[in-house]
Amino acid sequence: MLNPLISIPITKKIARRHLYACAFADFWRVHPGFFRRVEDFFCRDGPNQFRKYLSHEPQGLLQTLKAVFSPQLQAALGIQTWAWVDEMYAERGVMTKTVQEIMGDLLAIDEAIEQAVEDKKYRLAARLQRVSRTMENRPLINYLAQKVCCPNTVFRLMW
Repeated sequence: MLNPLISIPITKKIARRHLYACAFADFWRVHPGFFRRVEDFFCRDGPNQFRKYLSHEPQGLLQTLKAVFSPQLQAALGIQTWAWVDEMYAERGVMTKTVQEIMGDLLAIDEAIEQAVEDKKYRLAARLQRVSRTMENRPLINYLAQKVCCPNTVFRLMW
């Protein structure tokens, strides 16, 4: 749980990031297999499992969010109604865009590897495989923080 002595900034944009961080932390406590690396979450159906988890409206998470956010921010973010989940997964939502980007990048690299092998450019294929592994092994929190899904510093407070 968040340290009650740490105040969360009141801007809606930053509050949304903290909201997502609380939701991710709650999910990963229940499903630790989706935590650690980009591959653990994005290549193993993590985004869909995360949405499924949130669709059950976990009451423990709701209570945490109510304790963390002011009533004004709760209303603005749609915490009580869980509207923030639909917003996160909307066509232009942050999770949708993040999934499309990482999966598109990994697919493009896989296709480039196949083309390099077909062209008998095995060194290039090997380099591309290393690039793919580097992307997949990247720390998940760093990746999510870069994609504006959450602040990376909040997890140091929660774990």
